[in-house]
Amino acid sequence: MSVVSCAGLAESAQTESHPEDVGVLVMAHGGAPLWNSEVQAMLVPLTKDYLLELAFGMAEAASLQDGVRKLEARGAKRHRFPPTVIQHAVWLYFRFTLSLRDVEEMMTHRGVDVSYETIRA
Repeated sequence: MSVVSCAGLAESAQTESHPEDVGVLVMAHGGAPLWNSEVQAMLVPLTKDYLLELAFGMAEAASLQDGVRKLEARGAKRHRFPPTVIQHAVWLYFRFTLSLRDVEEMMTHRGVDVSYETIRA
């Protein structure tokens, strides 16, 4: 499942075809009920082109994993990560004396299920 900006979703919806098995997990900081409802309303037009789930919070592992499980239950089978997630994993690898498997474990604790092979590539 992809974690991407909503602006990028709206733009790509007009130019790309999207396989039905790709889900999109949108991360947004939760807030007051008015803010949350505005975020939800913003996503409504995108639901015709994407399997979407919304995860409120501060990128907490439980919130992200819950969103991923919901997408998988709705038929999403493919996962894609935005460059910033992969860049963070690569930064961890080079900044600290870590193996690729250590980085994989650290990312898993942050709610990102990514293999060490993806980080290596």
